Amino acid sequence: MAKWKWSMWIFMLPLWLAAQESGDTGFKGFDKAVPAKANKQFQAFVYFYQQNVAMNMAPENDFLKGQIVGRLFGSNTTTTSNDFTALYAEQRAIPFFVYSPAIFDGKATLRASFEIDWTWGDVAYGTGGNFGSAISADQVNLQTQNLAVEFIPAKYWTINVGLQRMYDTPHDLYRTFFEKFTTTGYRLAYFGTDGVGISVRRQTDKQKIKAGFYKLYENNVELNDDVTLFELNSQYNVAPKWNVGASVYWVKDNSSGKGGVSILGQGYASPLTSYNGTFRFPIGADPYQ
Repeated sequence: MAKWKWSMWIFMLPLWLAAQESGDTGFKGFDKAVPAKANKQFQAFVYFYQQNVAMNMAPENDFLKGQIVGRLFGSNTTTTSNDFTALYAEQRAIPFFVYSPAIFDGKATLRASFEIDWTWGDVAYGTGGNFGSAISADQVNLQTQNLAVEFIPAKYWTINVGLQRMYDTPHDLYRTFFEKFTTTGYRLAYFGTDGVGISVRRQTDKQKIKAGFYKLYENNVELNDDVTLFELNSQYNVAPKWNVGASVYWVKDNSSGKGGVSILGQGYASPLTSYNGTFRFPIGADPYQ
């Protein structure tokens, strides 16, 4: 059965927000796309889009209130039919904030990104992601993507602490274009997500090294049932267009199946892993390490 989807983008509005450092508190207007004097300590960038969609696919899980969970061409919570047409409007705002206090002279920077999105008219007066635009609104809906602090202790060195991007590359995530990640190394074959931990990088023109420690699942804080990831990633430039690299990843899993994506997963042996796009290990119910 053929699948079809039509969507119309109403508008895509990137906003660059900056404050003027003029002594006059009155607003003078913007004579350029960016104010002549931008506050270099704090910057904000907001990505917003609105779309209307008509398609012959629809969620069939009432518990998730219309959200689609699962992976493409695999198990998911959708059904396809020629007997109905799903019509809806949705919008999303993704703000990015960068704060580099002048008192630290560029040696410390706080970065944060969030997501606020909903389908028009879904629910109100509640708590949960991807909802919030029914009559009266007032939904608690703010999803944290990243919140991390970067330290620069010495030339060529950076240290990131907190909830951060976890790409499979030694390149600096905040000073490298996305095209570089998709045309070199593993090309984001895995990870490319968010994780909490510490990553240390040394970046030069000839060599790039990254070491990382990430806590994937904490589970019970009083028990040794965590899932921890360690990584070491390196790349060396041998010619203008040739690089040699190597990496080591080590996962320590004491969870015995505990943990998972929200309420949809209970470890790697859960029958719900396919909805999260992961492989189901035939481990069984016995505790494992």
